[in-house]
Amino acid sequence: MVKSPFLANELGGASRPRNVTKRIASDLSMSKTVKIDFISDVSCPWCVIGLGNLDVALKRFEGQLTADIRFQPFELNPGMPPEGESRFDNVARKYNVGREQAIASRERQRALAAQVGFDMVTTDESRFYNTLMRTACCTGLRSRGDKKS
Repeated sequence: MVKSPFLANELGGASRPRNVTKRIASDLSMSKTVKIDFISDVSCPWCVIGLGNLDVALKRFEGQLTADIRFQPFELNPGMPPEGESRFDNVARKYNVGREQAIASRERQRALAAQVGFDMVTTDESRFYNTLMRTACCTGLRSRGDKKS
């Protein structure tokens, strides 16, 4: 699995550098470099699943390429109120589905996350929150207008 400072930061690790390079080249072969911008919200379960699947795909080309991965922030729910919203209510409202379908979606996410080595822990009381401040902390942004990162 990708041991990225991006996820380590989200899970309580150290701050992440601006560019993260994952080397997948052997010393015996010439490799090509692939540049990847990974755009994600720090609390998006699908982004974690995507990062895990990216790692699986990159391992298939071990020794043939080097991946230069740059993590780019994206605020998934900029209109989220400060008190957040029940994850089930959020999914039901956003995708116009019932609570049962929202619960089924969570279970699907949990299973897919487990396939790529990520334990997605949620409860029936789990909430989504606005991630602007968390994103700012993870990326070193000072304001929404900062375009330097």
